[in-house]
Amino acid sequence: MSQWRLLPVLNVRELNEDTVKCLVNTFDKYVNVDFGRLPEQFGRGTRVDMDIDVIKCLSISPIGDEDVKALRSGLSELYTWGKPRHLWLAIYGRDGWPQ
Repeated sequence: MSQWRLLPVLNVRELNEDTVKCLVNTFDKYVNVDFGRLPEQFGRGTRVDMDIDVIKCLSISPIGDEDVKALRSGLSELYTWGKPRHLWLAIYGRDGWPQ
């Protein structure tokens, strides 16, 4: 069995209506944005903006301006520090399993 099948995924059926509407609006906002190829996305501000919007939708507590500032900084650092591959290795290791 492929290991990707073991990764957790969001169960959208369990989301409340407001959260689903928020996600729909967020994806509608970015539907025509050219993010570029995956390696290019992490250097562009639009990717960070979309990720923050999704986080806002899924957050269980309100996200204020200071939180957005911290998220932007953290995501930008994550996306530029060694690229996402290093994050994958840190979380899942070389064999693809959580450490």
